[in-house]
Amino acid sequence: MNTTMSASDKLKLAKLLLRKGEEQLLQHKDVVEDPFLDISLDPDSRFEPFELCSSQQVHLLGRSGYFDMTAGSNCYQSFVFQNADVEFIDRIDNAFQKLIARHDALRIQMVNSKEQQVLREVPPFHAVRKDLRQHSPLEIEKLVQEEHKFLVFKPGNVNQWPLFDLVVLILPEDTLVLCWRMDLFIYDFPSRLVITNEFFEILKDPNKEFPELKFSFRDYVKASNDAYKSVFFQKSKAYWETKLPKFPQPLQLPTISKVRPGTQTPKDAFLSKLSAADWGKIKSFANRKSITPSIVATVAFAYVLRNFAKSRDFLMGLISFNRFDMHEQAEDILGCFVQMVPFPFDFEEATFTDYCLKGRDQLIEAMQNRFYPGHLVLRDLHRMRKSGSHSQCPVMLTLLFEHKTKMEAFPDNSEIGEITSEIAFQQLSLPQLQLHPGMGENPDGSFWCYWNHASGLYPDGLIKDMSESLTGILSELAVQESNWDIAFHDLCEPVISNKASVQYKLMDDINDDSSFVRDDINSLVEQELMSLIQNKMGIAISSPLEDLYDLGFNSLKLVQLLNWIGEAFQCEIPQDILSGDITVAAFASQLGNVRPSVLS
Repeated sequence: MNTTMSASDKLKLAKLLLRKGEEQLLQHKDVVEDPFLDISLDPDSRFEPFELCSSQQVHLLGRSGYFDMTAGSNCYQSFVFQNADVEFIDRIDNAFQKLIARHDALRIQMVNSKEQQVLREVPPFHAVRKDLRQHSPLEIEKLVQEEHKFLVFKPGNVNQWPLFDLVVLILPEDTLVLCWRMDLFIYDFPSRLVITNEFFEILKDPNKEFPELKFSFRDYVKASNDAYKSVFFQKSKAYWETKLPKFPQPLQLPTISKVRPGTQTPKDAFLSKLSAADWGKIKSFANRKSITPSIVATVAFAYVLRNFAKSRDFLMGLISFNRFDMHEQAEDILGCFVQMVPFPFDFEEATFTDYCLKGRDQLIEAMQNRFYPGHLVLRDLHRMRKSGSHSQCPVMLTLLFEHKTKMEAFPDNSEIGEITSEIAFQQLSLPQLQLHPGMGENPDGSFWCYWNHASGLYPDGLIKDMSESLTGILSELAVQESNWDIAFHDLCEPVISNKASVQYKLMDDINDDSSFVRDDINSLVEQELMSLIQNKMGIAISSPLEDLYDLGFNSLKLVQLLNWIGEAFQCEIPQDILSGDITVAAFASQLGNVRPSVLS
């Protein structure tokens, strides 16, 4: 592999990896090796069981209950149809039945712990209908919000078809609300663009025909999994093994509450925007320096985080939806094909140009070694650090610049005869992620960043301050190109220093020994509990204030521990005790509430 590329070669490669579609990857196999030069389609085995892809394994693990912020893995969107009578729901059913017949991923279910299968036939699918016309406006608003929340967090059952929900709420005045949940086990961002566009095309023209899909979800998964078992896998694994010991710790921002495997929190969003004129200047400056817009945005974002985080060096993740270029219809199928790249931000102070060039080279190396999936890198890091339930990458940035053209066609607003529709609500539910911004470019050329984050986790004002800091930094970079070549700290200090100097308290400072009423009797119970854990589980605890998750506990072990505690103290322990602090001291304190005689 060529390791001495020129600046122009690196720009070409970065565009291929981050903004696929400008050139064909196969023309540059001297720079990026490609295992998909000769894949074989297997239509005869279309309905035979096959392995999960790497992204699906991540989603299964995320909802297992072993890690922080376990929740359903869902993409949810809601559309409001005006001037639509109840009969219009039949057209919704018809459109979705056509999509189910067209896309194999919509007929997937797991058949055992490691395999899935495309069902040859499924029963006719119909949206659930809920008539709310007899309710008051306030009741309707409440019921609509409850439906949103339920479907956003619905755990889903990947062992039973269907892995999606359609609910139509019937409102007064010929108004319908379509509530649409897709399990991310079979779905990603490009899938959303494909299926939503096709859905509305069928609504407009029930006889709409699409080109036959000769390339299937199963073909993609089989080919990508074969690549993960090849020499490419071994080379990539060796690369990441050399990087793991050097990775900084996960990003830690100020928080006002703890997260647990049982924590289920809605996501809020805050929007950063930059005008098309300013973003256009930045792209021009970047192009002259052989830097892509994705790198500019990533580095500026990471620098903002550095100024608000507990440590200047940290690990975050980059998510892209660039599918392997293995077939001309690879972009037309539905499926879960997310690629995640670990991105350590441990750069020494320098100019913004230097930051970007280092980030670009680092990302190129990572993408050249993408055949050892990012979730396996994090798994290895988790094992090396013995991190218990805590994620090694709770902050991930999604880059959507390469999807600008397809996003322009997304039906935010549509007309279907006299019926009008508009998107009313959209939200992701992703396990383990505390901060999950997405960045891209609007059709008018302006820049956007949605700061998706766990509600109630961060102090008031923190996300807003970080969002405004990002906009401020990008605005400074758009003023003149010379700003890229002065010390970046000096450029950013006037923009960011006042916001970053706010004293946001970390949970480490909040949760001190005073959280618990400690007396001699409590201490005796704590000692008995510590002895119980040592004898039953072989885990030694040096302090009753140690977090059990940090010691390698998971939700299953904790439930088992509760049963043992109940037997030892002859009382029934409610499992909601696990929603609080998971320490021996907290257990001892709460045992007194369950059975006061324990502490007397």
